[in-house]
Amino acid sequence: MELFLANENMAFSTALVFLILVFILEVLSSGVISSMLDGLIPEVDINTDIDAEIDVGTDVDINSDINTETGEGTNVPTLSKLFIWVKDKVPMLVYFIIFLSIFCMIGFITQYFLKKITGYYLPWFFIVPGTFILSVLISRYISKFLSKFVFKDETTAVSSETFVGYLATITTSTAKRGKQVEARLTDGYGQLHYVYVEPEYKDAEFIVDEEVLLIRKRKDGSFNCVENELTERN
Repeated sequence: MELFLANENMAFSTALVFLILVFILEVLSSGVISSMLDGLIPEVDINTDIDAEIDVGTDVDINSDINTETGEGTNVPTLSKLFIWVKDKVPMLVYFIIFLSIFCMIGFITQYFLKKITGYYLPWFFIVPGTFILSVLISRYISKFLSKFVFKDETTAVSSETFVGYLATITTSTAKRGKQVEARLTDGYGQLHYVYVEPEYKDAEFIVDEEVLLIRKRKDGSFNCVENELTERN
């Protein structure tokens, strides 16, 4: 008990309590916490002009060399690049659970053995920064592994190419031309997916909780969307 209550280990104890609370709230809220955490992901601003007339159902090649893992080729803020880099395709809740678990384990184990060997705990301002950085790196590689073998486009049964024609709900903030925001949709198998969307037309704006119609997938993996005037694909 001393290990958990020591002032030097308070950051790890707080993280452990937070981890337990998040798990309990996620169970009780039936997924609401997961959606909230996904909504905290910074938006990706894409300063791309597309000077082409697009008709629904027409395939058009867009000259956009955007790397969705690194944000290269886009005007993506540094914080956005960091989030993209660390979590990959893993849901934010899963990433936080991985990160907090590793953070607590490394911190407590390190302090336990230091206490056994030297009789003292390392001060928090020495142990916390190093543990934080190491936890980010380790959780990054775990997330990358999970993205490759577990969270492949949310399901291996459905390709994101088939999302064109589906309705999606804006989840984060107002979508404008040149500004991509997150939206969620449910495929024909009942699987939930999160995608980035951007209005097709210059003057269009879509607010949070508004439904939009996905009309075209772009090379960066995002979708152009229009106002919902059609019937959702069955």
